[in-house]
Amino acid sequence: MEEWIGTISAHAIQSYSCIALLCSANWSRCIGIVFARAFIGYLFMFLPYIFSKKQGLGEGDILYFALLSPLFPIATIWASFCITFISGSIFAMIVIFVQKVTFSKPLQIRRIPLIPFISLGFIVGYLL
Repeated sequence: MEEWIGTISAHAIQSYSCIALLCSANWSRCIGIVFARAFIGYLFMFLPYIFSKKQGLGEGDILYFALLSPLFPIATIWASFCITFISGSIFAMIVIFVQKVTFSKPLQIRRIPLIPFISLGFIVGYLL
């Protein structure tokens, strides 16, 4: 019973702190920063999407990157963008090399999901 009461009070404190943040004078500034970071993350991924004529990236990759972007500062977003594409390119080259070495007729793998590399990019970018 005491654990349950402790849980309720912890949730009440969290709710109160969220309400206090929204009632403070700086909440509009915080929301503006969140939307600006999300837009920057969306723009970072949307430009390669357009330049590759909508074949290089999926729309889910763009949205996932834009979803994670507000959680990190701009420098981390840029680092994760670079790490995402570098690690994805290295993995694609390894897959192509292994296919050529091990199979006489190469397999036709056309798409490699980018979301694991986006996650890796944000983790490594955060740790930098």
